Order: sequence, then C-alpha cells, then structure tokens
Amino acid sequence: MLDIQRLRTLSKIALPIIGGSLSTNLLTVVDTAMVGRLDKISLAAVGLGGFAAGIPIALISGLSVGVQAIAARRQGEGKEGETGLSPTVGIMLAFKVGVPLTLGFALAAPWLLALLNNDPEVVAIGAPYFQAVLIGLPAAALTGSIRGYWSGVRRMRHYLWTIVATHIFNAIFNYALIFGQLGAPELGAVGAGVGSALASWAGAALTFACAYRQDRPYGFLSGWRDQTLQRKVWRISYPAGLRAVSQSLSGLALIVIIGLVGTAELAASSVIVRLVMLTTLPALGLGMACATMVGRALGKGEPDQAEQWGWEVVKVAALVLAVLGLPLAFAPDLVLMIFVTEPAVIELSRGPLLVCGFNRPLAAAYILLFALNGAGDTKRATLGSATLQWLVYLPGVWLALIVLELPFVATFYVLTLFLILQFVVFAIMWRGGRWRDTVV
Repeated sequence: MLDIQRLRTLSKIALPIIGGSLSTNLLTVVDTAMVGRLDKISLAAVGLGGFAAGIPIALISGLSVGVQAIAARRQGEGKEGETGLSPTVGIMLAFKVGVPLTLGFALAAPWLLALLNNDPEVVAIGAPYFQAVLIGLPAAALTGSIRGYWSGVRRMRHYLWTIVATHIFNAIFNYALIFGQLGAPELGAVGAGVGSALASWAGAALTFACAYRQDRPYGFLSGWRDQTLQRKVWRISYPAGLRAVSQSLSGLALIVIIGLVGTAELAASSVIVRLVMLTTLPALGLGMACATMVGRALGKGEPDQAEQWGWEVVKVAALVLAVLGLPLAFAPDLVLMIFVTEPAVIELSRGPLLVCGFNRPLAAAYILLFALNGAGDTKRATLGSATLQWLVYLPGVWLALIVLELPFVATFYVLTLFLILQFVVFAIMWRGGRWRDTVV
C-alpha cells in the first residue's frame, strides 16, 4: 500500500479529476432521471443515441492521453517551458479531426440509428438527440486536450471548477429545454442533447480562458505549427482513441443486442450503465493520476518507481470500488427509485445492479490500462482491451441473450468474466515491462 506521502501526491492529482468526473456523471445521471420522467421510449432513445454519439467522441478523446503523456514526460525531464506545447497541438488536432467527424456523423445519424434499432419511435427521438450532442464534439475535444495537460503537469487549480461550472450549465440548459422552463421551448428528450452541446461550448470557453491566462509561460499557444510534435501527439493518441472507439462500439453493440430482446430491457440498460459508470469514477481519477506519475518517473529515468506506482494504485482503487459497490449490491431498489418509475424496468434492473455491485473491485484493472497509457505504450493497451471486448464480452452476451435466451441478468455475469480476464491481461502486460522502453 502507498505510504502517506505518496498517497497525498496521488490524492492531489486524483481528487480534482474524480470531482470533475463526478460532476460529469452526476449531471448525466440527472439527465437520465429527467428523461426517465417522460416515458420509456424517450429513455431508450437517449440511451441508444448516447451510445452512438460515443463513437466519434471516443475517437477524439484519445488526444487527451497523448497530451498528458508528453506533458508529464517533459516535466519529469525538467523542461517546464515545453510542457504547454502539447495541448496547443492537441487543440489544433481537435478541430482538424472534430469538425469533419461532427458533420459526417450528423448527416448519417438517421440512417445509423435506423440500422441499430427497429423501433421507429426510438429512432425518431434518438436521431435528433444524437445530432444535437455532436454539435459539442469539437468543444469537448478542446477541453479534453487542456485538461489532459493540466493532469500531466499536476496543475489542477482550475481543473475542478471549470468542469463543475460546465455541468452546472448542463443541468440548467437540460432542465429548461427538456421541460420548457425558464422561457425555453419544450423539446423533450432532444432538449437533453441540445443542452449538453451548449454546455460543452460554454465549458470550452472557460477552460481555454483559464489556460490562456495561466499557462502561456509554459509554451501554451506556442509551436502550433510544429509538425513533428503534431505527429508525436497523434502517434500516442490515436491508439488510445481507437481503444475508446472500440469500447464505444462494444457498448453500442451491447445496446443493439439488448434492443433485440425488448424496449424495456433497453431502457433498463440505460439506467444500469449510468450507475456503473458513476461507481467506476475513482478508477478514472486514480488511473489518470497514475498515468501522470508513471510518465514523470520515466522522464526522471526511474522505471522501477513507475512500476511501483502502477501496483500500488491498483490496490487503492480496488478498495475504493468495493465500498462504492455496496449500495448497488445491497440496496438496488433504493437506487433505482431515483431514476425509474415503471415497475417492469425496475424489476429488470434489480438483479443486474446486484451483480455489478459485487464486481466493482475488478474495474481496478483500468488503473493498469492508464499506467500503460502514461508510459506511452498505448498500442498494446488498445489491442488487449479490444480483443477481450470483441472476442469474449460481446460473443458471450449474444450467446447468453439471443442463442440460449437466458434472462437479462446473464449479461452482467458475462461482464464479470470479462473484467476478470481484463485484469489478468493488463497485469501480465504491466509485469512484463515492455512499456519501459517506449519513446515519448
């Protein structure tokens, strides 16, 4: 276990990230609760549209990984004046990639969702919701690049308050546009997408303003034409982006499979996924903190310290996740009553939440994935994650639900198996040590 000083160092980085991510997911949960007050069709449509939007968002989210890895390594090397170069390049790439992605997916949205679900009512609501969310894609990529940089150099002063402000905007915009309050039009479920896009751009403006004010001495907005650095950021980022896309496609495929079973199951899965993501947040914050410390240790030429950080943070994450899984395992009805009113959806969700409550500690495997990212070894991390998702998890769910026609809860027993195998694979990669020789 970490000693007190290392735990303090980890906490200074992880807690703002966890707090910011908590605000993100709490507001997502609030959005789900708002839409859940409409009807199960709207809830299913937002779930489907949200997973579809996750594909382009995931692809561009990898930029934050590349920015963080390079910034942390430069700080470890003592090159403070160069740490701000990577987020500048990240912003350039965000717009180069983000704008075409937004236009392409927005045009394809009605066709794509019709392909994914055969319920015309779900598609009629889900497609415009999907298109509205996409408007905020370039803004989310810009914000992610700057926050990745702040994580990498441990300058977290503005990280938390900018993301909290963003999601306060999100709550206000969504409430107004879903229910037609505060003088806004009543758009229903589509209003949740419009509100999220508006909040993304407001958050991007705040984040950029903070970086412009405090980070120019470290090279921020300098070197944006540096083609070599652009290629380096992209080389590290695109495998992480592809891994995130693979995860999003996997989640989307899961939703499609569940949608074949029924709309009530699709609505239940929307709620369950949100709650599982909420309880996994510490793994995200601790993982990003671990990536920073791994990058800094390697920059100082201390690979043994880098490896030690990985194993120690896994232990902390497993303990925290076990505690957070307790409400899902022992009080699922109390949790569900906040989000769902239809008895059929509550009945379907109860068993899966219990299983997820007990398998939460296994999500500590994500710490080692972040550690590999922090070392710049993103290609192997992507390959391992994608292989398990597509060759174990999804075929297992298809076999359980469609071929064997097992109950809905079987999906989450398959998830437990996937998490166990993922933990073993990433542990072998981290123990093997090939990441020590990665050049950043």
